[in-house]
Amino acid sequence: MPIIPHAAGVYKITCTANGKVYIGSTVDLCNRWREHRNKLRAGQGISKHFQNAWNKYGESAFTFEVVELVMFVEELRD
Repeated sequence: MPIIPHAAGVYKITCTANGKVYIGSTVDLCNRWREHRNKLRAGQGISKHFQNAWNKYGESAFTFEVVELVMFVEELRD
């Protein structure tokens, strides 16, 4: 698994089993991925569709990718 930086940016989570993606932004990419995984593991994912896919295909079917690093965090929606 690639190293995810503690930096601001835009990210993409992909369910490799069905090809669906979630795009988000954050001031700390590494922490955000950890938060998503923890919530999904607890059954409290960001949406019911995302949670259902996680439950159906499992954690290994999801990838996290940094789309863009951002210098000015004011430009992000967090």
